[in-house]
Amino acid sequence: MKILHIGSDSIFLRFFADSFRMVAPKKNDYLLVIKKGEKLKFDSSNYGVTFVRSGLAGIFDIIKIIVISQKYDAIVAHNFSPQACIAFLFTPSKVVKVWSGWGGDYYGDDFIRLLGPITRKVYWDIEKSRIRNENIIKKNILKLFYRAKRKCVKKIDLFSAPVPPDYKVFKFHYPEFKGEYTQLSYGSLEKSFYIDQGNTGKNILVGNSSSYTNNHLDIFEKIRGFDLQDRLIIAPLSYGDIDYRDLVIRCGFELFGDKFLPLKDFLPAVKYNKILSSCSIAIMGHKRQQGLGNICSLIYMGANLVLDEENILYSYFLENGANILSLQKTIEFSDFEKITHDERVKNKEVIKKIWGDSAVLKNLKKFLYQIELCKSSKML
Repeated sequence: MKILHIGSDSIFLRFFADSFRMVAPKKNDYLLVIKKGEKLKFDSSNYGVTFVRSGLAGIFDIIKIIVISQKYDAIVAHNFSPQACIAFLFTPSKVVKVWSGWGGDYYGDDFIRLLGPITRKVYWDIEKSRIRNENIIKKNILKLFYRAKRKCVKKIDLFSAPVPPDYKVFKFHYPEFKGEYTQLSYGSLEKSFYIDQGNTGKNILVGNSSSYTNNHLDIFEKIRGFDLQDRLIIAPLSYGDIDYRDLVIRCGFELFGDKFLPLKDFLPAVKYNKILSSCSIAIMGHKRQQGLGNICSLIYMGANLVLDEENILYSYFLENGANILSLQKTIEFSDFEKITHDERVKNKEVIKKIWGDSAVLKNLKKFLYQIELCKSSKML
């Protein structure tokens, strides 16, 4: 059994590779989509890796993708991309095809609904400017990709989401999917997120990236009148939309001055988690599942986590026994610090039960078994 994994160069794919190698040694190769000039996050020395380019330059790698993908028994698309789409369309039906969704790749037309009122307004302002300068070639390629994506869904054997409740979201947008659900884990808490430190500070974290769905400006409006004292407002903005990132930074400094700390660059995991541990409050303004790695780390460290009630993670964590604060119910500053010591202990137990070493290993073994089962059925 040989498996090809297709995804963008990211720390999460590196976590997965290190974990999956434990249950499927010497069975995995990786096709990584890279951006020119960016430092590589994936440790390519331990795996068979082929690099292809992102954006318009990637057009010249199409033949390479088609040729390479013919050599494998299964292909796993991590965060479905045009490169995965090409591989799925041009490989025979005997190849097992897996879509491991991350969220943004299957939420589809719900995008505008996921924005708060202030964020929605700035989104349209920025988009109007972009439309005037839009690259026609790029626009048409994206349209072609979305049509091809629909054809791919009918060929897919297995689908995974970061949390099981998101499968309903996927099925809503892609009712033509006839395969099975599988739970793919990208790495355990112990081996991936370096969270042995507890919460050590009083800072406030807002969001996880520079994507509109973080709704930074709506969160800023909610907390701008609070007496921050010696607290910092920390906003991780190392990936996402550049224009939106610059707007968030400008607004952050206008509202909070030197108490605002934007994180524009990718940081090593140990350094980044040290910053997370300095935050006693984490406010995630997403109305969908997003930033799960950050969220798990923050809960495990003992932070007061605030989620939008529309976010599927809010109900998911509550149903699993975790103590999470509601963005809609946090009015006064004291509302953001209601998690007790006993509730923090309980939260840690919940996170470890779902994403601890044993749980992740169990999921990965089952995932490999499902791939082998699909492969066997295709050989009949």
